[in-house]
Amino acid sequence: MKLMQQFEVRRNTLREAIQSVVHTGRLQTKQGKAYPKADIQLHKTMLEASHKSRVN
Repeated sequence: MKLMQQFEVRRNTLREAIQSVVHTGRLQTKQGKAYPKADIQLHKTMLEASHKSRVN
């Protein structure tokens, strides 16, 4: 919820952004939890997702 509020995005947008970062290998998930390898990349991806959701 905190990330959704911080980036002003919906849950699906947040999930897609996290999955994108997981796919690049910069984030690992383990049973519903995400473990960052690069917080900067996650932040960048969230900002991009936030911008895209506002444009659409």
